Amino acid sequence: RSVWTPIQGFGFLASAKHLIDLFARNSEYAGLPLACEVNTRPANPGSLRFHARLGFREIGTADHGDKAVVYLARPLAGTPAQGS
Repeated sequence: RSVWTPIQGFGFLASAKHLIDLFARNSEYAGLPLACEVNTRPANPGSLRFHARLGFREIGTADHGDKAVVYLARPLAGTPAQGS
């Protein structure tokens, strides 16, 4: 059972994007990139697509046997994306 509740007046994805935007503004202010991890085992392709649309790029991976993740970061504004 999820404890996630969309922000009043927003749908689920809009709420998630809104929260990412808030975190991104704070990370920009602090001069730090915004980072997250997404499961690749079990796969979470929806989250990978969502984060890619918001500018996140892969910076690493970890394999923990029954679970694997990809680490993603969103570069600071004015900073070239890794691999660009």
